[in-house]
This record gives sequence, structure tokens and C-alpha cells, in this order.
Amino acid sequence: YDISSVPGLTNQFLLIRGLGETPDGGLAICGRKTYQRPNGNTNYRICTFKLSASGNVDWTREDTQGNDDEPFGLLMDQSDIVIIGTTYSLVSGIRYGFLEKLDAASGNVNMFRRYQLENLQSNFFRSIEKNSSGYEIGTQAFAAGLRIYNRLRVNTGGDQLDCKLFPEMGPTLADQYYYPVPLNDGSSILWRDWYYSSLDIELTKISNTNSIAWNYQYTHPGKQSISRVLPVGSNSTLAIGYSPDPSVPNGREFIYILKAGPDGITQNCNNIPLAITIKDSLNYSISTGVWQTTQLNFQSPQTMSLTTQSVSLDPITLCSNNSCQPNSISILGDTIICSPNAIVTYKVRTTGPCSIPAQWTLSSPIGNIISVNDSTIQIQYTQSGAAILKANLISACTTYTRQVSIQYRPATIILELGNNISFCRGGSVNLSVNNQFSFVQWMNGSTSNTITATTGGVYSVMASEDGICFQYDTITIQVYPNPVISLPNDSVLCIPGTKFLSPGNGFQEYLWQDGSTQPTFIAQNTGLYWVKVTDINSCTASDTTKITKLSQRPSQFVAFSDSAICYGEKINLYLKGNFVSYNWNFGQSSAPVYHTTLPGQYNIEVTNIDGCTGSDTVSVRDKGCKMALYVPTAFTPNNDGKNDIFKATAFGILDYFDLSVYNRWGEMVFQTYNISNGWNGLIGGLLQPSDTFVWFVQYRFNGNTNILMQKGTVNLIK
Repeated sequence: YDISSVPGLTNQFLLIRGLGETPDGGLAICGRKTYQRPNGNTNYRICTFKLSASGNVDWTREDTQGNDDEPFGLLMDQSDIVIIGTTYSLVSGIRYGFLEKLDAASGNVNMFRRYQLENLQSNFFRSIEKNSSGYEIGTQAFAAGLRIYNRLRVNTGGDQLDCKLFPEMGPTLADQYYYPVPLNDGSSILWRDWYYSSLDIELTKISNTNSIAWNYQYTHPGKQSISRVLPVGSNSTLAIGYSPDPSVPNGREFIYILKAGPDGITQNCNNIPLAITIKDSLNYSISTGVWQTTQLNFQSPQTMSLTTQSVSLDPITLCSNNSCQPNSISILGDTIICSPNAIVTYKVRTTGPCSIPAQWTLSSPIGNIISVNDSTIQIQYTQSGAAILKANLISACTTYTRQVSIQYRPATIILELGNNISFCRGGSVNLSVNNQFSFVQWMNGSTSNTITATTGGVYSVMASEDGICFQYDTITIQVYPNPVISLPNDSVLCIPGTKFLSPGNGFQEYLWQDGSTQPTFIAQNTGLYWVKVTDINSCTASDTTKITKLSQRPSQFVAFSDSAICYGEKINLYLKGNFVSYNWNFGQSSAPVYHTTLPGQYNIEVTNIDGCTGSDTVSVRDKGCKMALYVPTAFTPNNDGKNDIFKATAFGILDYFDLSVYNRWGEMVFQTYNISNGWNGLIGGLLQPSDTFVWFVQYRFNGNTNILMQKGTVNLIK
């Protein structure tokens, strides 16, 4: 798989870290790519690719979850490719171990989980094997110059099942790693990789109870480097690696195979001389198509000396690594219980790097234990009295005990203010507690057994029989506002007519002075009128009004019955008598006199000093006068207010008008399409000298079809 052309690579070679056979007979391979970051440093990424059974590449992918993502192992779990390794997050500053699952057919990510062990900042997942419940992962972490090794067991979903901390066994070197291999009986073979160094092979068996069953180094001349350990048979172990030949300095090396039984003891194998022919691709000839072959010979089994490693785990070291030494222990929960049949939960709280399960005891049966787990106990109290609640925390090194004194003092008198209360503004309510309480205190500081509430809000009280156990209760009081109503204070009744009295809508009940219960009342005479209303909250309000005067509505106030005008003629319509307000033609004018130039019907409504209104209609008829257009022959634009504007006057209604004025040289000096406009004698802002000007006008009266035209002259006189 050639990646030499990938941009940004600082190392053109993949570092292959894992290999597995896929369900279709192909291969899944994972490794590490090295890229250059913008700051000049290098960056690792996870590279995974899938080969078909014929060796073709089906898919490839690169993954990065942060920075410096590096895989260390791969296995196949049915159709899933499972990869473990390490990844660094620039955001949190933590290097996590990771577990990734890819779909073998498509390469899609089915799961990716990150893990941080023991709150450590630098975590590596070094190896992975499949066991009966999921996966067994070898981890390494660093903290303050320490190397910390764990065997992590997770289910197939990545959830933690067990995490065992291992001490360093045998020689301590900076480049050593531990890899666990699961056996059928639930135990694990722990083998150590020296990475750069070459020492004797070392195997350790960890039982299913997480204790060390045995630990051996297999001594042989030349010091072997182990590459892989596999479970075989009935809890036996097969280790493979390589070993130098000490008889040939800087010479040959041997493939090394070691088989140990369940007890760690090796068994001699039969002498099986084998010769395996290996194709050497370096000597392949393209022209002839011939491979050079090399014969790989196996030697007879070697006789080796077995060295038993004694692992000393003193109590201080063991407790500091594999046991819990909390910094402090306390029990959280109420120690004085006052509520009858109260259920109280108690919790052991520890500070430090770990937690220890608690064993609980209650010295006296003042309650029933409902539930217990590693750190909490739940007790329902049933019998008044005192007891000692004790928690024993047992670690591998010592037992820690914490206890608290419990008093159960159930109340014999129940404090209860009752249900929430509401009343209307101006009302009040008395709140009281039982006189047998020796101590009472309300929210306002009062110590009386009874208080009077006149305002809304939350009222609370605290009471005690013995001054030790206190009861609390609250009640909410809501004060509703009274209805707001107002009858009209107008004391005049206009006649003929009636007056509608209404206090407003939305009330539940109405009561008028005559006993009627309708929302409105019709007043037809002078007198005293009152109403009482009740709203939805049963709050009431009332109001009174008095009608003292009857006022006649205005009538017969038009000065004439009708009139007649020509189109364009102006007429004034006026009334008899004085009124407070006038309303001509629905708001067109509010003056006592109405000016019009058109025939038609004109409506007038007036209001007298008592607020009573009356209305009438005036008819203006058309005289049928002849329609004509008048244009003056002279004008004097001297701003004396007389004859200053040259304009036409129409007797009749025009629907088209066009007037233009020209000087003696034929230049247009004025034009208008509105008969109300005229020429003021100015051209360009300058008043013209006395002269004669020619005018043309086109016009059409409303209702006619022909456009008429006239022309003439006009004299400008200064």
C-alpha cells in the first residue's frame, strides 16, 4: 500500500501495529501515519485498511480524535474490527486510551470510546485480547515519574467490568510494558515486553481472584525478546520471539518458541527438524520471473534453566497500589429525626484516591433497614429512641470505622395551618396553632398561637413540643381586589329618549335599585339609581347616580326648507339658534354655517348645552343655469390683493381644463390644468412689464362629450 505521495507526511512508511482476518477471508490492518503539524512538530493518526481475499484494497481510512492518535493492537470480533491505542486531546490536555470499532465491510465507525485511568493524565492502551465476556486490554499510565500498569476488562460495548493494578515485577526498566492474555479459567497470563532491551522472557499468571499465581523468568543464553503470547490447550501458554546465538558475535538470531503448562513449567518438545523454503522478494528477477529461495531451518529444542521470580509485595506498597487508604471518612445524613415514619438515607463519604464498600449496623431497633449498598443505607424509623449507626470500611490493609448517634423523636401533635385561604380586600382571617406547643414563632416574629392576616402572601409558622424537634407549615393567602365600577354621573336625561346605565360587563351578579338583575338598566325619568355587582371571586362593589333634569332634544333649527343654486355658485347654509357643537355631513364641518357650491342633500346634527342631540336635513336644488367659462381681459399683479392673478372662472363643473399663456414672441409663459390656479405675471421669478399676452384654453363640462376651445388676449397692467 503505497502512501509516499500523501501530502504532509514526515515519514513515508506506515508503522503497522495490528492484523486480523475478516469474515470474507480478507485482512484488516491498522497502523500509524506520521504528519507534520503547522508548528513543526509531528502528529500521529490512526490508519486502517481492508484487503480482500485476493489482496486488493477494499477501503482505507484515517482517524484522529485529537492529536497524536496511535494504535497498538487489533483483533476481529465477528464483523467488527476492534482497535485499541492512545490519543491526546489538545482541549483537555489528557492522553486517553481508546477503544474503536469499525465495520469490516464498509469501514464505518460503530463505536469510539476514550478512557482515563485513575484520573491520570497520560494513558496508553498497549494490547487487546478477546475473552468470554468481552475484551482484555493491557494499559500503561504515567504519573510523577511512575509507570502504572493495569489489566482492564470491558464488555463488547466498552463498559468497564474490572481493572486490576499490577506492581512492577522483576527488573525495572523504562521501556517495559505488560500485556495480559486471557485463559479459559478466567485467569490471565501477564507477559512483559522490554521494547528496546533484551532480557529473559518473563511470564506471570494472575488468577481469576486477581492474585499472583506464579511468576517465572525463562533463562537462556543470549537473552530473548518476546513478540507474542498465545493461550493454547487447557490454560497453557505459547510464547514466540527471537533469540541471538551467543556463539556467533554479531551473527545469526534464532526464532524462539516456548510452551508453558498451566503451572508455568515448560515441557521438552520432540526433535522435529524442519526446513521451510522462504521466497526472498529482494532477489526477485523481473526479467526471468524467478524467486531466489532461502531455507529456514529449525534447530532442536534447547535445554533451558527455569528461574522462579520471587515478587515481594510489602503491605505498605500493596496498600498504596492495590488497596484504598482514604484521607478522611464521614457519614452524611440526619441524626435527629422528628417526622413520623421518616425514611432517611445515610451515605459514607471518603476523600482520597479511592472508595471502600461499607458494612452497616444499627445498635437499637428504632427503625427498619429498607436498602443497603456499598456506600449508602436507607432506614425507615418506627420507634422513638436512640441508637448508634456504624459503618465499617474494610480494605486490604485495615478496617476503618465511623459512627453517628441517632435520635428518633416523632411528634405527638401535628402542626397544620389548613388549606390555602382567599378573601376580598378589606377582609381578614385568623391563623392559629395548637395551644399544647411549647414554642411557636411566625414569619413576622410573633410568638402568639394566633395571628390575624389582612394582606395576601405566604404565612409560615415554626412550632415545637420539646424545643428539639421543630415542625414547619405554610399557608398561602390570596386577597382579591374588589370590582371597579362606575355609573355615568350625567344628571340630564334627553327627551324624547332613554338613558342606558351600565356598570360594566363580566360580573357574576347584578342588583339594581328596583330589584332587577340585568347587566344594564334603562332610565326613563328623573330619580336616584344604584347598582351592586358581584364578581367571580364573590367580591362586591356598588355605585349610585342621580338624574335631576329632563332636556328637550334640539329640533326645527334649520333656517329654511330648501334652496336652489347654479353649478359653481356659492351658497351658505345656516341654522336658527346657538348650539354647543355642529356636525355637517358626518364630520365634513363643525361650524355653525356650511358653505357649498353643489346641489344635494346636506345632513346636520347639533348638540345643546345639556349634551342632547338633534338632527335635520337641508335640500339644495339645481337651478339648471347655463354653463359658461369666463376669462378676464386684464389683470394688475401689484400685490394689492385686487385682480393680482390672471385665471379663468367656470359656471358649471368641469372634468377637463387646460389653460396656456404666450408672449408676443410665441413663448409659453404659463400653463395649468387646474381651473383654481392662475398666472401671477412672473417669469423666472421676475415680474413682466406691461404688455399684451395671448391665451388658449380647452375645457369640457361634466356630462358633456365635446371639448371646447377659446382664445384671446389679456393685458398685464403695472
